[in-house]
Amino acid sequence: MNISKMIKQQIKYFAKNRDGLALPLVALLMTTVMSSLGAATDLGRAQITQSKLSSSLDAAALAAAQYMEDTATAEQEARRYLEANFQDYLNSEIYEFNVNINDTQTRMEITSRARIPATFMRVFRKENMEVYAETAVEIDDFEAEIVLVLDNTGSMEGAPLADLKTAAKNFITDTLTDKMVNDTIRIGIIPFSQSINIGTGNMAWTTGDIYDWGGSSWGGCVAARVDSDQDITDETHSFEKFPMYYSYCSTEKGNVSDQNSWYGNNDAHNNCNTGGSDFDYQDIATLTHYFGPNEGCIEEPIMPPQTDQGALTASIDRMKALGFTQIPQGLGWAWRMLSPKWRGLWGNPDTPADYGSTPNKFVILMTDGGNVIGPGYSAYGPKSAGKLNGE
Repeated sequence: MNISKMIKQQIKYFAKNRDGLALPLVALLMTTVMSSLGAATDLGRAQITQSKLSSSLDAAALAAAQYMEDTATAEQEARRYLEANFQDYLNSEIYEFNVNINDTQTRMEITSRARIPATFMRVFRKENMEVYAETAVEIDDFEAEIVLVLDNTGSMEGAPLADLKTAAKNFITDTLTDKMVNDTIRIGIIPFSQSINIGTGNMAWTTGDIYDWGGSSWGGCVAARVDSDQDITDETHSFEKFPMYYSYCSTEKGNVSDQNSWYGNNDAHNNCNTGGSDFDYQDIATLTHYFGPNEGCIEEPIMPPQTDQGALTASIDRMKALGFTQIPQGLGWAWRMLSPKWRGLWGNPDTPADYGSTPNKFVILMTDGGNVIGPGYSAYGPKSAGKLNGE
């Protein structure tokens, strides 16, 4: 037998034989596929961690922006918000955190890096993956005209009015002292009840005469221009003046069936009998906004838009709960305080600005409920007059 020939035949046989070849190929491919899936899983975890780090960094920058004047405080506040929002997401660890504020203290940049433990990629001796995020916040001028419409009605007595005062004053303080705003923000206040007090200094806006009842006279409230359908328009007093608010009186306190008017020319006390034994109001010298011609007229007048925090918060502190709720009166006067038609009438020759111009215009209403038409007198007269919703 030719051994050399046999060897050659065996070599040719093995070279042509394909039996069992698939198994090593499958093993090789499975290793590659599993490695790819593992890497994709780890990279996916890293991507969502980076997204979480980025959003947390944005929140931290916004929270810290108001402290740019103090780098240490800004960094402390930013780190506090970052840690609260990131919270070692997917077992990651923040290992680098930097806050940089420019010389003018108008721009803050924050960068951060975090490590996230690898899982499948540890096969390739990759213990951790790193993610990076950066953000920046820049202070820009913000101009606004804001009117607070504040419920001063009787239902606000006690805790509700106290809470309203706290919220309103906090808003004023936060807005006017925030580093992210400037002195182009002006805030006005409209206290409202069943009437609006425009202040006795604005008598030129009204129609009527002022009478003296021996210690009490017109308190500054105005009635609605309901007869001409101008009750909630933004037309000024040059178009139509506002009627002075004078409550009806009667010989029995709280009884409006005998609807004589405090306003009139009959005698020193107008049409109201203040001297007879049947007169049940307080003594004429002690008439207040709770009794007499100003019954239902809230004491605190409107506050024109301004930047004086002290004046604004003092006005809020003086507010008292009185009367019934007529929200349209408050919103109507808020419109007038923001309407360009009233430019120069609120103490500043340049405000209110035109609609669509740079200053943003905001109305913030704080109230505890819906409209209530009381049984007595209001800016729409007595309920029996039917001047408000046919009632």
